[in-house]
Amino acid sequence: MPMSAGWETQNVGSEFTWQLLAVVNYQLRDNIYVSAGYRQLSVDYRSNGRRLDFGMGGPVLGATFRF
Repeated sequence: MPMSAGWETQNVGSEFTWQLLAVVNYQLRDNIYVSAGYRQLSVDYRSNGRRLDFGMGGPVLGATFRF
């Protein structure tokens, strides 16, 4: 059962932004895969005296069909 994890930071108009993604993939058949995992995102944005600072996270579900 393949597992993957990723970490990323960005500064595109923000003071600091990061996300973490961890996913487990399972092959049901030759052409069908299902994925489940968790994603966390944090943003710290400041502009013209305003500030937006939040974090959100939750489950990630997916399916891949290959033709």
